[in-house]
Amino acid sequence: MLSTIPRILRDQVEAFLLLKAEAPPNRRIVHLGPVTEPNGTLSIPADSVGMCVFNIDEERITRTAGIAPNRAGAHSTAARPEVRLSLHVLFAAHFTRYESALDHIGWILGFFQTRHVFSPRNTPGMDPSWSEVSVDLHPLTLEQQHQLWSTLRAPLLPSICFQVRPVVLHEEDLPPDNPAASGPVLNPGDLVPRIPGRP
Repeated sequence: MLSTIPRILRDQVEAFLLLKAEAPPNRRIVHLGPVTEPNGTLSIPADSVGMCVFNIDEERITRTAGIAPNRAGAHSTAARPEVRLSLHVLFAAHFTRYESALDHIGWILGFFQTRHVFSPRNTPGMDPSWSEVSVDLHPLTLEQQHQLWSTLRAPLLPSICFQVRPVVLHEEDLPPDNPAASGPVLNPGDLVPRIPGRP
């Protein structure tokens, strides 16, 4: 799930850019991955756009505390609450012509300004059980841009940043928890001692 949403967004943006650039439909123009290689060289191919998830936050405001009940038929089981994440995504344009890089960044901005909500109803590849995801512009200050590009160890490229949320991880996406948490869910009345002769 965590890698699927960025991949779906990559495919949607790429289809739009190929249309705007009048490029062959089978060309890979948006590359999802790190901006630089471990040796510090730029990993975005020439005349293409790099897409990088550079920060992952938890949406704590919407998190459900404790163990959430999960009822299947007549049996009650314990299910951990879902984890709701917020992803910060960077699009960086690496083109021989600087004007082309600016054009592609502008097209990406226009795409998400026109369509910023993605759901199973309007996006191929999204599972019907998934929640809708919104993509919003996340401007960075000059200081934040400097820190980001210094961390990435990459030359400054025309770029734009978006916040993607919520990316929801369900129980099946998470590693096993304490086995004791997988037992039956008790009702409050089950904890009250029964007095013989009384209902």
